Amino acid sequence: MGIFKARSVIGIEMDAYEIRAAEVGGTAAKPSLLSLSKTHLPEGIVKEGKVVNPSALSNILSQFWIESKFKSRNILLGVSNQDVLLRFAMVPRGPEEKMDNIIRFHAQSFSPLPIAEVELDYVKLNENLRNRPHDRQQREPANAMKILYVAGRSSMLNAYLQAVGDAGLKLLDIDVS
Repeated sequence: MGIFKARSVIGIEMDAYEIRAAEVGGTAAKPSLLSLSKTHLPEGIVKEGKVVNPSALSNILSQFWIESKFKSRNILLGVSNQDVLLRFAMVPRGPEEKMDNIIRFHAQSFSPLPIAEVELDYVKLNENLRNRPHDRQQREPANAMKILYVAGRSSMLNAYLQAVGDAGLKLLDIDVS
């Protein structure tokens, strides 16, 4: 994703106590930090990295934007809590047009939650294993692909989406903090 297509973007993280934000501009080759800001969160709005009260969080985000004088409403949200799952896995290679289905099907084997209850993303970490003999040192079989899976419980993510949207912010991406 080209986050530098906009003039600036704000990265946000929050925990039970505060919201932290950094506004970055420039280009991918030469990014520049434009501003930093943080604000206190009252108790009970975010708990253990999960939004408990989206409406209250939305109000605080709106006020935070005014006070921080950010130039952009484009945000990248960092999330970290027990509803976010990261897993490495080896997936058998198949025809390129079927790899997305193969990768998503394989995800069911590691997720403690039904796949229907999570938002799933993945990154192909090494596609260079094709037609390579078994690598004993790395223990990676030939014709396999190493994948990093990221899954987040939909209900947890929806609470963040509601708060951000109601505050009038444009969410460009969600990532793991």
